[in-house]
Amino acid sequence: MNSITWNFIEINVLIVILFATYGLLRKQLSIGARRIFLNAIPFFAMTLIILKAIFDLSEFGYRLQVIELNPVLIDAVGVKSINHSMAFGLITIYQIGLLLVAPIFLYRLLRVIRFFMSNPAKKDGRYRIYRVKGKDSFSFFNRIQIAPELSEDDQRIVIEHEKLHANKLHSLDVLVAEIIHVIFWINPAFFWMKRELINLHEFQVDELMYRKHKVSYLKFLINYALGLNGPHYLLTSQFYNQLSLKKRIQNMKTRTKKRAWMMVVIPIIGLTSLMVQCTKEVVYDQVEVEPVYKGEEGAMVNYLIENINYPEAAKDAGIEGTVYVGFVVRSDGSIDDVAVRKEVNEFLDAEAVRVISEMPDWIPGEQDEKKVSVSYTIPIRFAL
Repeated sequence: MNSITWNFIEINVLIVILFATYGLLRKQLSIGARRIFLNAIPFFAMTLIILKAIFDLSEFGYRLQVIELNPVLIDAVGVKSINHSMAFGLITIYQIGLLLVAPIFLYRLLRVIRFFMSNPAKKDGRYRIYRVKGKDSFSFFNRIQIAPELSEDDQRIVIEHEKLHANKLHSLDVLVAEIIHVIFWINPAFFWMKRELINLHEFQVDELMYRKHKVSYLKFLINYALGLNGPHYLLTSQFYNQLSLKKRIQNMKTRTKKRAWMMVVIPIIGLTSLMVQCTKEVVYDQVEVEPVYKGEEGAMVNYLIENINYPEAAKDAGIEGTVYVGFVVRSDGSIDDVAVRKEVNEFLDAEAVRVISEMPDWIPGEQDEKKVSVSYTIPIRFAL
């Protein structure tokens, strides 16, 4: 498993842990703090993994192994190209899912944009008000659709409600959450996170509306839920429903002033950061049992000779030289962190990196009877 795949898994695990932490603390947080917490979860998880790659807070550090393998000579004659089928693993599954999920998101986004572009609107300051028959009430940034079947009083309340959504940039929250969900589509936690975020948007607006209108706003919500204002129209984000009414009223009448949550969340964040650091795999300078390429003696050299193609562009330009490629044999035998240590030419460098990256798994090295990672450098000489 390469480092990119492992980092992706780590980010998703951290997101689940942080969302579980949110679940434990949500009753101690104000609505605004909950919104900030939810929005920050994926970015905080990604930041931790990036920092892990830059800093090492554990007692161990990455140390480059200076073992250099025998050079491999590749000439321009007789080297055959072998096609490699892409392994059907986690990366392939993720890519297939991404190709399915991304177009669905783009289709939904384009439908919203097309709706507002293809229908007339009236300007109301910085807002645009739409009244399209047969469409429920909702908003997208400063564009607000109002069900024209509502009475004038109800339309006025709904418009005020949706303007608050626009002022609070709730559409931006939803849009960013959807994009991140596309990237991390494999993580089921995002379904609950998005639902919670949309609920928080409603609670936040309800709280402001209740402060201004008091009982009259409660009556409006009740009438809306019971259908006394006409057909059942959605307020925004396809969220409004009768099942949420009790919870919305409870939130409007509740004031959260507790701050004890800070005594809990700080240690959890610290432990999470420590856990991330502990996942860094150590690369030893010396090992008791070195990694071994699978196969008979000379199998690795044969693999390289059979699979490296002398780039046509380099041949035509008469370019030759020795590319030094570094790589790590991980504790599971996989090849990782492939990089050019000494460059010659972009075409020769790329070909050397390609063939090393596609190399089959090795038998991993051992230290203290435990499988560990070891770094190597191999010179690949291209000669015409």
